[in-house]
Amino acid sequence: MNKVENGFYGADFNLLDEYTEAYEKAGFPDLLESASQGDLGELARQVRRLDEKAIEWFRSHSIELNILESEEELHWFLNQRDPV
Repeated sequence: MNKVENGFYGADFNLLDEYTEAYEKAGFPDLLESASQGDLGELARQVRRLDEKAIEWFRSHSIELNILESEEELHWFLNQRDPV
């Protein structure tokens, strides 16, 4: 995200701070807050929200996703790439 938004990956010594701006700009939820409070139900809700927002973000940047809906689809997909 940072590369897309700002044109660089960031430096090793400050990764979280460098990525936070693009993360917040995308409207992604703060998972650290939910996790630090120990509320697993809220964390699960925020993770689902993150999943939805991430899909929106990828699509808005013309990034195609391979979303597999079942184990059968996963097997089919893997066999197309490297049949056994």
